[in-house]
Amino acid sequence: MILRLNGYLPPQNFKLALDYVTGRKEETIFYRDYLVQNRPAEPEGVLNHQTFFMLPPFDLEKRAGRPLIVLFEQIQCPNCDRLHRELLSDPEIRALLGHYDVVQLDMWSSTPLVTANGERTDARAWARQLNVNFAPTLILFDSEGKEIIRSEAMFKRFHTESLLDYGRNDAYRKEPSFQRFLSARSERIREQGRDVDIWR
Repeated sequence: MILRLNGYLPPQNFKLALDYVTGRKEETIFYRDYLVQNRPAEPEGVLNHQTFFMLPPFDLEKRAGRPLIVLFEQIQCPNCDRLHRELLSDPEIRALLGHYDVVQLDMWSSTPLVTANGERTDARAWARQLNVNFAPTLILFDSEGKEIIRSEAMFKRFHTESLLDYGRNDAYRKEPSFQRFLSARSERIREQGRDVDIWR
């Protein structure tokens, strides 16, 4: 596999991906670096904001022992807009987010930060180190700063709820397979007489 694309990409970005693959660019440059070299002029606008986001300066090492969510986003990102409009405003998702520290980063920015492991870096360099290629990307870290699970580009309500449920209360330690956790969670919800709509 040369490249995997998740979710909607604006036409210009999709053309860059096609050029990368058809030109066999993977032999000389990483896809993320190719995007940086060929990005259009800096887009105008700001990231969507939520009141529960951590505020800078971002020292992720000095937290209160809670799990961490890092949202890597970018400006002019339809899937980022949808994530905020449809999912982060959902009461059940908001309740689950209350168990986490949540930080939002522009994946292309030079915003300084200290990672949960104490490394001084910036948002762009950290996104590259974590191999973040899509916006939005949501990464869950445990209270010690170890990555638990991530989701990229396109988010559905049930899947997002399940991710957040998986990362809290050490559920991921009891069930290392997210798919099995997802199945068991679906069954519990159905036993309560509620519908499970994985496409919503």
